Amino acid sequence: MISMMYLVLTAMLALNVQREVLDAFVMLNGGIERAGVQQEAENNNLFAQFQMASSLDPVKTKPWLNAASDIRLASKEVRSMLDSLHIELTVETEGLTHSEADTLQLRFVEKQEDYNEVTRIMVGDEEDGSEGKGLILRQTIERFTTDVNGLLQEKNLEAVQLPIDFSDGNKEGKILPWEVISFYDMPFVAAMTLLEKIRNDVQRFEGEAMQRLLGELDAEDFPIDTVLAKVIPRSPYVMLGETYEADVFLGGFSRTLSPQVFVGEVDQEGNPVEGSAALDVTNGMGHYAVKANREGVQTYSGVVQMANKRGDTRSFPFSSSYIVARPSAVVSPTKMNVLYKGVENPIDVSVPGVSSDKVRVSLQGNGKISQSGEGYEVKLENSAHGEVSVVVQAEIDGTWMEMGRQKFRVKPLPAPYVRFGSVKGSGKLTAIEASLAFMKAEYSPDFPFDLPVNVVSFKMEIRKPDGTPIDRDSQSKILTPDMKVNIQQAKRGQQILFKDIIAQGEDGVRIPVSPIVVTIKR
Repeated sequence: MISMMYLVLTAMLALNVQREVLDAFVMLNGGIERAGVQQEAENNNLFAQFQMASSLDPVKTKPWLNAASDIRLASKEVRSMLDSLHIELTVETEGLTHSEADTLQLRFVEKQEDYNEVTRIMVGDEEDGSEGKGLILRQTIERFTTDVNGLLQEKNLEAVQLPIDFSDGNKEGKILPWEVISFYDMPFVAAMTLLEKIRNDVQRFEGEAMQRLLGELDAEDFPIDTVLAKVIPRSPYVMLGETYEADVFLGGFSRTLSPQVFVGEVDQEGNPVEGSAALDVTNGMGHYAVKANREGVQTYSGVVQMANKRGDTRSFPFSSSYIVARPSAVVSPTKMNVLYKGVENPIDVSVPGVSSDKVRVSLQGNGKISQSGEGYEVKLENSAHGEVSVVVQAEIDGTWMEMGRQKFRVKPLPAPYVRFGSVKGSGKLTAIEASLAFMKAEYSPDFPFDLPVNVVSFKMEIRKPDGTPIDRDSQSKILTPDMKVNIQQAKRGQQILFKDIIAQGEDGVRIPVSPIVVTIKR
């Protein structure tokens, strides 16, 4: 289904259904990421079953555990390569640092439609893609599938089919390799989604290969008297007032024999003493739940008892621990990991387990913070510098307590770009075009905020036929009547210099920008 959706969206891109398709890719990518998280959890559970079997019978399990470990290692190497490509493409497309690219979500990418860096990195300069990293990726994955299926064949197991077709394809009448078909002129958001899909396919391939090994191992062959008691907490960290939960069960338990699980003290023979609590048991697992009302490390122990096929009862003592901690605050910038001076910077603040009306947020530094809808906005003074801290407090049992604080780097608004009419830096205009133009300032498309910025003054220098300079001043972004007259009288080839251009953003700071040279044309 994911493959079909990707093909449909890619086909729609070819029809120039642009913005809606880009948004659809972002949504599809999110779904693939969530599926990948679930698949990773399933793979971890499969490998845990190999480890459990090894703890019961290490001699029998060793070759199977080694094969599963090799598959996981090979899969990890491929996924590491995909992660590196993801970061590299983001760095080159968005112009970010490695650390910024590593945490940037796809929905916040500004150049989602850009395909230049994708083509350059993944396809390269050669038409057949032989110089691009797409070829290296395909070769790496093909080698990975060959190696894994080789491990399976050594144990007379059926090979696993990777759901990726690396066959050559036809594009505009040319037969081209997979890497060219997949990445040439492919928008950034589509390439990221394809890489995420490949990552998901590799995880599924890993899981199916381990499932074949586990099915052959057949852990149910282990004798019941070698089973160990296991405790799996839902989470080792618990907030004050929450409930700690854990599953206590016998690894490799028999479906026809139900164990008894007790929490509390046991005697020397491993039997529960008076006062021990019996747990409810479902599918061989006892469910333990207790209110977390004290901070720190909490320990508990007990015993699992089970009758073997001869009717003899065996006892398996267990012990475990968990940590009770106070809630901690989570502060996340919704734009970038910086706060800009003089403008409203949106941030999200939450304290797990605490309602928003019990949360108080303050700012340490030159500025103020205020609530805006479901989030907050930070506005820094122009005198702020270095770092500021957002401090979060929550009311716990009637007492206000600090939950945490997050530091943010302080940066001024960037210098804007200024153009005169259609000219940025230098260019040509007719005298009529120049006399009708005005100064327009704007921030780079990469800047995450949509903020106004204006030219508040500039000077114009034009020379008479005898070389004498004429200087004129404007205290706005538009030409003065005198400037227009001088421009209209300019001859072909004559240059007009706009200098001392001053722009002002929402922060009120006046910023000088580069001069502009306009040459009069016919």
